[in-house]
Amino acid sequence: MRKNFSNYILFLILSFCIYTIAFAKVDVVDNGYMIQRLANVSQPRITSITANNDLVTVKSTGSVAGYYYGTSPNLNAATYTSTNSNTYYAAVKNGVYYFWVAGTGVSTGNVNAVMYSSGVRVSSSCTNQSVKNCSGSGTIERCYVYTGGKSVVPEKSGTLVTPADGYKLESLKVSSNNCSNLSLVVGGQTLSKRYCKVTFAYSCVSKNATPAPADNCTTNPNGPGCKSSCSGCACTNSCATTPYLIGLSVSAGELSPSFTTKNTNYNVVVNGNVDKITINAVGSKGNAAGTITGTGTKNLSYGSQTFVIKIANNAAAVEYYVTVTREQNKSKDNSLSSLVLNNGELTPAFDPAVNTYNVEVENSVTTINVAATLNDGKAQFVEGFGPRDVELVEGANPIQIKTMSESGDANIYTVVVTRKGVDQCTLEAATKARLKKLYLTTKDKTINMPAIDFNPDQLTYTGIEIPYNAKTGFKVEFATEVEGDVAELQDFALKENTERTIVIKVTSRECPSVVKEYTLLVTLLDKQSLDSNPLLSGLSVQNHPELKFSKNVNNYSITLKKNETKVVVNAVPEMQTTTCTNDSVNRKFTNPGIITLNCVAQDGVSNETYRIAVKKQKSANVFLVILIVIIIVALLIYLVLRLLGYKIYFNFAMIGAFFRGIGESFRRMFDR
Repeated sequence: MRKNFSNYILFLILSFCIYTIAFAKVDVVDNGYMIQRLANVSQPRITSITANNDLVTVKSTGSVAGYYYGTSPNLNAATYTSTNSNTYYAAVKNGVYYFWVAGTGVSTGNVNAVMYSSGVRVSSSCTNQSVKNCSGSGTIERCYVYTGGKSVVPEKSGTLVTPADGYKLESLKVSSNNCSNLSLVVGGQTLSKRYCKVTFAYSCVSKNATPAPADNCTTNPNGPGCKSSCSGCACTNSCATTPYLIGLSVSAGELSPSFTTKNTNYNVVVNGNVDKITINAVGSKGNAAGTITGTGTKNLSYGSQTFVIKIANNAAAVEYYVTVTREQNKSKDNSLSSLVLNNGELTPAFDPAVNTYNVEVENSVTTINVAATLNDGKAQFVEGFGPRDVELVEGANPIQIKTMSESGDANIYTVVVTRKGVDQCTLEAATKARLKKLYLTTKDKTINMPAIDFNPDQLTYTGIEIPYNAKTGFKVEFATEVEGDVAELQDFALKENTERTIVIKVTSRECPSVVKEYTLLVTLLDKQSLDSNPLLSGLSVQNHPELKFSKNVNNYSITLKKNETKVVVNAVPEMQTTTCTNDSVNRKFTNPGIITLNCVAQDGVSNETYRIAVKKQKSANVFLVILIVIIIVALLIYLVLRLLGYKIYFNFAMIGAFFRGIGESFRRMFDR
C-alpha cells in the first residue's frame, strides 16, 4: 500500500514537470511576443515610379534590402539588385515592367518582397524596329546599349528596311541620335548597362518610276559648239532638250526624300487638321524649259492621295509624283485600361496589349460580372459585347469584350471562364474545415477571460472584450474537428478601445479547396475603464433558506439534510463585469466540507472570497436505538408482570453465559 502511494505521488510530480515544460514551450512562441517583434520591423513599400528615357526611378519607404524588376508579375523571373537605398534606378527599353521592394532581415531578399500596385509602361526609351514591304518613306528606332568605356553597340542586328516587291531602298540615314553623354552612375547607383535610341529615316521608291534625264541635252552633231552634255543648253537651235524640275516644295509637311532633280517620287505626311496643301514647282531654263501643270492648292481627304506634277515641251514630258497622307484626327486607341471579374483571377495578369485570358471558378459560381474600362474616352464598346453579367455553364465559357476606336478600328479581348464541375468536396463543404473548440486564455490565470459561446457552424463572434491586464499574455486557443486539417491564426495586434479582427483560417486536409474562416471581433479594454468592484449583491443556496446573506459577511454555513449530497449556489455580483467561480459544481458532499467562491473584478486584480461551511445532519446510532427499545420493552414487561402479582428473578449466571456464547460465535466467524 505504501509503495503504491509513493508511485502515485511520483506520477503526479512527473506529470506536473511535463506540463510545465510544455507550457513554457508554448510561451516561447507566444503570438503576442511574435507580433511585438515583427512590429519593430518597418515594412517597405513603393511610393512612386517615374520613367525618363531609359531610366525608371523607383521611390520607396521603410527598411529596404533590395529591389526586383521584370517583364511579368512573376517574382521568380525578376532581376534582383541588393541596395538599402530608398531610391532605385533601372535602365530599360520600351515595354511593361513590374517592380518589387524587399524588406530587411531576410537572407534571400524575396521572402517579404512587396510588388508595386500595377505594371509600369515605359514608352520614352527605345525599341527595336524594322520595316518590311517598304513602299514609301518614314522613320524607325533602334536600341543601342552602353556598358561603359566608349562602346555603344546596337542591341539587335539584322536588316532595317526590306522593300516591297517592285520597290527599292533609295535612302537610309540617321536622323537623330541620343547616345552621347551616357553615364552608368546615376544618383550614386552603378548600373550594368544603359539604353539609348537611334532614329533612321528611310525611303523606298518604285523600280519603274520615270527617272529624271541623265543629261539635259541630247547631242545634235550638226550644231556648232554643242557638247555631249550641257546644263541649260547655251547652244541655240543646236540641241533637242528634255525638261525637268529644278525646284519642288509643299506648303505643309516635308518632302521625303528631299528634292533632287533626278528623283520623281515623293511622300508628304500632314496632320489631320490640314485639309489643303499647295504644291509649288520650278522648271528648267533655256532649251530645257517647259510648261508645268499639276501645281497649286489641293483639297485633302483623310488617307493617302497622289498628285502628278508634269513639265513638258516639244521635245519630251516628265512627270513627278507627290503622295500626300493626311493622318486621321480620330483616335485609333481601342485598348482597355482595366479588365476585372468579380470572381476568379485573370491568367496572365491584365495587360492592355494582351487579348486572351483564362479564369477558373468553382461550380457554385453560376454568374460572373465582367467589368472593363476603355483607355480612350472617345472609344466605345460594341453593343452586346461590353461590361456585363454572364451566365456560366459547367466547362469553358468564352466571353468576348469588343471595342471600337474613334477612327473605327476594332479590337477583341477574350476571357475563357472555366466553371468547375460538382465534386464531393463541394457537396460536403458544410461538414469540413471546422473547429471543435475555440476559447481565449492568458498567462495570468487570475484574470478572467471572456467566454465564447462556441458553435462549429458559427463563423463570426462579436462584442468580445479583453481585460487590459490580459494584453501581454493573450492567446487564442483552438482545435480542428478532423485531425490533419490545418488551422492558421492570422497575425493581429490588440489596441486599447479599438475593435480588432482575429481570423482563424481552417483548410480541410481531405478537400484543400474547402476553407472556412472563423472571425473574432475583439476589443482590448482601456486600463482606466476597468471596474474594480468584486463584491456580491446576493448569495443563496437552493433549498437552504437558513443562509442569510449580508454584504459585509464573507463566511456562512448550511446543514445538509439526510441523503442530500448536491449543493446549488447562486451568486449575484454587484457589477455585471465581475466573474465568480465556486468549487461546488459537480461536487458531492458525503462529508462536511467548505465551498469557496472567488469573485474577480473586471480589472483582473481586485477579488473577494466567500466561504460556505457545509455540515452534515448527524444520523442516529442504530444499535443504541435498538438497545434503548429493548430496555424500554423489558421495563414495560417487568412493570406489567409486577402489577399482575408476579415476582421477577434475574439469573445473572445465565445472562453471562448468553453473552459469552454470542462472543464465541463472533470469534469463530472472524477466524474463518
